[in-house]
Amino acid sequence: MIEISTQQIADKIAQTIDKISCEVEDSCYKALSHALDIEDNKTTKFALSVMKDNFDIAKSEHRPVCQDTGMVVIFLEIGNKVYLTGIGRAHV
Repeated sequence: MIEISTQQIADKIAQTIDKISCEVEDSCYKALSHALDIEDNKTTKFALSVMKDNFDIAKSEHRPVCQDTGMVVIFLEIGNKVYLTGIGRAHV
């Protein structure tokens, strides 16, 4: 039996959300940069440029990327040989 505290889970989730909120996947960043390089329309190029600047600022200043106003939904699978401690006491 493996024992895991709910606080450990909450802390790991908080760390992960913090990271994904402030950093964009390399493939996404490269695709955006490529689109910016090949775009001819001034309005579209400006919008792409603002997005790229936003990504750069978010990463360098460790601030959330301003691209989504959604809510995080987390699904957690736990095996039958795991015992959770501190249920109802974890704080993020």
